[in-house]
Amino acid sequence: MLFGEEHSRDILNKVAYSNVVTDTIYDKDYSTSLTLNYDFNPSHRLAVDANYNHFIKDEYLGGKTDITGTAIDQTESYHTSAHKTYNYSFALNYDWLLDTLGNRKITLLSDYVNQYKNSLQDYFHYVNCTTSEEPEFLNEFLMNDQHRPYQLYSTELRYKHNFGEAGEGLAGVKYSDSTVENNYFHQEKEA
Repeated sequence: MLFGEEHSRDILNKVAYSNVVTDTIYDKDYSTSLTLNYDFNPSHRLAVDANYNHFIKDEYLGGKTDITGTAIDQTESYHTSAHKTYNYSFALNYDWLLDTLGNRKITLLSDYVNQYKNSLQDYFHYVNCTTSEEPEFLNEFLMNDQHRPYQLYSTELRYKHNFGEAGEGLAGVKYSDSTVENNYFHQEKEA
């Protein structure tokens, strides 16, 4: 838990601020990976990488600011962030050397990421208050909810030709596809 307290004064505008903030974080992150490099022979090389990640974020941030010398006497803010994600990924790199010096080669690069469970929720709540004879407040609420897991596919095939001192040529084709979806909500209420 993080606790912060700050006091400041603007002498020119005769405004004073008193701010108190608490931040509580419970994060857990687990990951494991395995990499395999194998040369079948001098012309054929393969590299494969597999990764699994499990991430949980749970954070609560709250603050209150007392203000003197302005129309707003107090500001309160609350932020809750809850994020859980589970994903695994695979990457493949294959080189086919067409000559002994490696001046001509074909490379295949392929990636796959599957986020099979995801939940991201961010809540922001702000309240601006006056403590005059006729109290007024502005209440603002913002929510971001991303609950749909995503998948990412990417494959690339390259041909490289080295012309020595004359330069190098590279040609290839690539395909990738990914999707993500968010729900966003914002509301303000003034009284």
